[in-house]
Amino acid sequence: NLCLSGCREREGTGVNPFAFCDLPSGNGSLSFLLIGNSYAANIGPIVQQHFTQNYSTFHSWAIPSCEPFFLTSTFGFCVDPITAQRQFNSALETVKPDVLFIMARYLDLDTPIDGAIDNDFIFTEIMRRMKYFET
Repeated sequence: NLCLSGCREREGTGVNPFAFCDLPSGNGSLSFLLIGNSYAANIGPIVQQHFTQNYSTFHSWAIPSCEPFFLTSTFGFCVDPITAQRQFNSALETVKPDVLFIMARYLDLDTPIDGAIDNDFIFTEIMRRMKYFET
C-alpha cells in the first residue's frame, strides 16, 4: 500500500500518495520534505515510521514517473515533466525543510556520459538541480 498514513492532501494537488501531503506531527524538532516519483510514495511510509522521533513536520509530494533531477521523457509516463519540476520546486519553497529526501527511480539517467563529464547535458542538468535544492 503506497498511501501515507494521515496524509492531508493540499487542495488541487492530487490524491494520496500522489498529492502534496501534510502528515501528522512527529516528536522531533526538524521539518522534513520527501519528493520524488512512485519510489518516494513507496518508501515514504518507512521514512515516516522510522524518523518520527526526528521530525516535527513531515510533508511529501510524489508525482508518478517524474524525476526531481531531470525532465523525464522516457516512455511518456511523466505526463508533464515541466509542471512536475515546478511542483517539486513549489513544495521546497513552501516547506523550506531542514531535511530534504529525494527518492526516485531514474528512467532517463541510464545513458552513457557523452565526452567530458562537465560537458555532459544530463550531468550538468543534475548539478543545476542539486544546486537549486541546496539553497
